[in-house]
Amino acid sequence: MQLVTKLLFIIFLFSFWTLSSQDIDSSILKDSLSIKQKQKSTEIRKNKLRDSVFKVNLNKKIYQNGGAMGFFFYSLSSKLDSLLNVRDSLLLVQKRLRIIAQKPMKKIEDVTIQDYKIFYSDGSEEFVDTTLNVNKEYRFNYLRKDYFELLPFHNTAQGFNKLGYDFNNEKLKPQMGARVKHFGYMEKEDFPYFEVPTALTELFFKTTLEQGQLLDALITVNTSPRFNFSIAHKGLRSLGNYISSMTNGTHFRLGTMYTSKNYRYNQRSHFVAQRLDNQINGSLDSLSVYFYEKAIEDFDYDGFLDRSRLFTNEEADNRLKGKRYFIDQNYAVIIEKSDTLKNYQRKKILTIGHTLNHETKEFAYIDDKSPKDFFGDRLYYSINDRSELRTIENDLSALYRDEKIGLVKFGFSHTLWDYILKTRLYDSQKDNDQIANPIENKVLKKSQLAFFLNWQKALKGYEISASSFNSTKKNFATQKFDVNINKSWNKKWFIKTRINYHSVAPNFNFQIHMSDFINHNWDNLELENQVYKTVGLNFGNLRWFNLDFNFQKLKNYSYFKVSPPREEGGILNEPKIADELEIYPFQFEGEIDYLKIRLFQQLSIGKFSLFNTIQYQKVKQSNDQTDSFNVLNVPEFITRNTMVFSTEMFKKALYLQTGLNFHFFSKYYADRYSGLIGEFASQNDRKIGEYPRLDFFINAKIQQTRIYFKFEHFNSHETGYNYYSAPFTPYRDSVIRFGLVWNFFQ
Repeated sequence: MQLVTKLLFIIFLFSFWTLSSQDIDSSILKDSLSIKQKQKSTEIRKNKLRDSVFKVNLNKKIYQNGGAMGFFFYSLSSKLDSLLNVRDSLLLVQKRLRIIAQKPMKKIEDVTIQDYKIFYSDGSEEFVDTTLNVNKEYRFNYLRKDYFELLPFHNTAQGFNKLGYDFNNEKLKPQMGARVKHFGYMEKEDFPYFEVPTALTELFFKTTLEQGQLLDALITVNTSPRFNFSIAHKGLRSLGNYISSMTNGTHFRLGTMYTSKNYRYNQRSHFVAQRLDNQINGSLDSLSVYFYEKAIEDFDYDGFLDRSRLFTNEEADNRLKGKRYFIDQNYAVIIEKSDTLKNYQRKKILTIGHTLNHETKEFAYIDDKSPKDFFGDRLYYSINDRSELRTIENDLSALYRDEKIGLVKFGFSHTLWDYILKTRLYDSQKDNDQIANPIENKVLKKSQLAFFLNWQKALKGYEISASSFNSTKKNFATQKFDVNINKSWNKKWFIKTRINYHSVAPNFNFQIHMSDFINHNWDNLELENQVYKTVGLNFGNLRWFNLDFNFQKLKNYSYFKVSPPREEGGILNEPKIADELEIYPFQFEGEIDYLKIRLFQQLSIGKFSLFNTIQYQKVKQSNDQTDSFNVLNVPEFITRNTMVFSTEMFKKALYLQTGLNFHFFSKYYADRYSGLIGEFASQNDRKIGEYPRLDFFINAKIQQTRIYFKFEHFNSHETGYNYYSAPFTPYRDSVIRFGLVWNFFQ
């Protein structure tokens, strides 16, 4: 009897435990299921009820045939089966929930500035930076980039001469040309994509020269954690101090970034419409060059400090406008297997990607009022030269990640170019200025197919990357190979090495050009590829210094050369070269060695800091030609020194930085600017440089607003009027300018 009682007690405890477990598991299952699964779970319960009725009838038979022990073992088996079924169902539900689980959103009180992220097409990432420092002072300008190797013309967005080169960053494929106009042109690599926890607005404002302003406004918002859109517009108008030097610009940008619900599909896209207009004055004429430099000294007359009284060579306009439609999308075919990680936490093992870039650019030179022949003899009184480049690029790639192999990306790229030149037909038997001349379009159609391979791997503390790009056709081909090895330690010290080989066809305006100016027509479709070989070393400490060594070897370097003057002398015996500019494309047959060493150093004592940037350059060319013309010209020394005083004021409500900027570069044969084709041309007749420039600035930060005040080139009246941005093109006089950058976090 006692044995039967114990057995019944054991059966009771087991039954209670199994029923309780089943109820708990059922409640978990019920809570885990979504609304869409309710109908399905109702059917499951009906099926279980039918199975239970059948099992009750079966239990009666077993009890009758086997007694209590048979019923006990059968009940135990059925409960175990039930538990296993519930467990399997629960695991399936949990797996599905992990797949569709969304990345959790931070509470607003936990959001930091690092959560406002910015992404670029090359894979780099940064966050919105609202701090105030010297680098922000260097980048508070039209391009919002450091001008250390750039020498701006007197008016905003008028152009930039180069004090140094980095051929390692040359475009991968041949471009349109008109490179001076492209300083302010936003390329696809420059477009930012955002991910923000709250809406973000940024306003950039800066005064310009004489009349006008520069304003860049952006707003971006995530409508959900997986979709962001941004819209921005940049507008510029600046009258300038000299005749025919006004600049206008407009840049409209629209971008989106999207991730699918299962985090496998990603897409980035943007649309950009840009237009950059400049009046072209062709620099000062020979008489105005004399008055600009000597009037105050020789005649004790300061009337020419009103720069609008100085005459220039041209009164024309050039314009660059473009539209671009861009989309970059990828899908993770294989992701990391895991029973615990959610989809957004899993590593993507194999990703298929596609990139489409459709872009149209048009460059135009329009001259309908200038009586001079600054660019040589013309066919018509009214000039209207136009060129257009239409580009369609399609890239298809596969990206594979593996802990042992690293990251490998391979694929192919197809490019289609249509280069269109528009010019008027000339009829020598008629007065061409009195008739409407028909327009002739010369179209150059080219295409190229290339394969590329990229590899990245972290190995024993070193970051190693290599890439290769090779075209399959001979014409307009590109071959590029580079290797980078980086190492950092103690979170302060770093070393970076790079080796680069790049062979690319010259830009289109080197190869063919048509103009209403007689001596600016050429057809050089047989030009060789330009070859750049680079070896670089970068070593430093994040806090103290940065030393950069760069050696580059150039072969088949393409350049424009200023032709000799047509006459020996001009007014007041000033060489006639100031009153004319004819250029022609050339390709240097020898090799050019270009060495560049740059040192950046920072020293801080209390609230005072000194920032020094010094660059040494040397160019050597192996010249097998009869003349000794210097093709690539740069100053031997460039220096920029900044003394800064920083402090907090008004109970840390305001952060203040004030100081002096000193700029200097040695004399060199600076390139001349041709507004006719939007390019610089090499010359060996006139040097510029060796004039100091001093800027005084006061910058302040109040919450997320940075305010900038600068007295630019305030020493201009003390050094003599020999400061130029290019031969016969003056640099700006002293001017006071101010502006701000204001971020709103809604």
